[in-house]
Amino acid sequence: MAKVEIKNGELTEQSYTKKISPATIRGLEWSAIQVSTTAGVCAVVDLVLGQANEYKGLVLQETFELKDVLSNRFGQYYA
Repeated sequence: MAKVEIKNGELTEQSYTKKISPATIRGLEWSAIQVSTTAGVCAVVDLVLGQANEYKGLVLQETFELKDVLSNRFGQYYA
């Protein structure tokens, strides 16, 4: 996830990176790419469905605050 903003007249981007390892979730082995992909997708879907009245049409990833994704029950795999 990246945060893009203008600071002092310059476009800046703040990124979050973390190494994701394979994991056992609910008794199933998941590869690192499976964990990282599904955690992000599920966290965003969960956030949208939890506040469905706030989102209409195209919703960009920049709409979501990193803290909200990381505190989500699916986003916890990034924390």
